[in-house]
Amino acid sequence: MVNEENLIKLRELMAAEFGEDDLRQLCRDLDLDFETLPGLGVFGKTRSIIESTRRRNQLPVLLARVRELRPAAYAAAASAYQSERRNAWIAGGSALVLGVGATVLWLLVPSSAVEPAPGGLAVRF
Repeated sequence: MVNEENLIKLRELMAAEFGEDDLRQLCRDLDLDFETLPGLGVFGKTRSIIESTRRRNQLPVLLARVRELRPAAYAAAASAYQSERRNAWIAGGSALVLGVGATVLWLLVPSSAVEPAPGGLAVRF
């Protein structure tokens, strides 16, 4: 399943790697009429190509064609995306571990009142 984040990455890749002539050829490959697609310039046409292929359930065809035409850029984008996801997963896992650890410590703290030290204040953690 392709989510919005993936579509944004695809749009960024296409806008950076394809010129208008490339997009025209891509449209011919996908049986789209470049001239009737809404949007101006590379960014607008790229967005329209993605939306059109999404509506026609042709996103896998578009992805395959982009990968064929720009293999190095596609591989670099895919690698960067996987790295971002892995780092987010690690950060999320670390936060979960820290949260669980704090909860366990809170449960282990005695619930009895703390007497103030002579001449000082009591601090309870």
